[in-house]
Amino acid sequence: MSTPRYPEGNGQVEASNKMILYCLKKSLIDKKGKWLDELLRCLWVYRTTKRRVIGETPFSLAFGSEAIIPPSIIVPSISTLLLSIEQNNKEMATSLDLVEEKREQTITRIVAYQ
Repeated sequence: MSTPRYPEGNGQVEASNKMILYCLKKSLIDKKGKWLDELLRCLWVYRTTKRRVIGETPFSLAFGSEAIIPPSIIVPSISTLLLSIEQNNKEMATSLDLVEEKREQTITRIVAYQ
């Protein structure tokens, strides 16, 4: 029960909740009563921040690519302007093919860290 498949058994859930609560406490100092809006922001931050142990974000391990943060969509960068939809679809298909390899590398990092 202490493997990553049982997060409740190895304290991983408590560690995640502690980080989310820390983010909420920091952001709610001057925004009383708006915890629901801040919760969504804190969850986004938690899911898109690289972890030291695995070297990846939880989002990239789940979906196979890095998340595009909303300001990057509103204010386009060179990387978003130069891609066409067809090229983007090809790149996403390639990324999805490499997801399993990325997950295996992450497991290797976790084992080496432990």
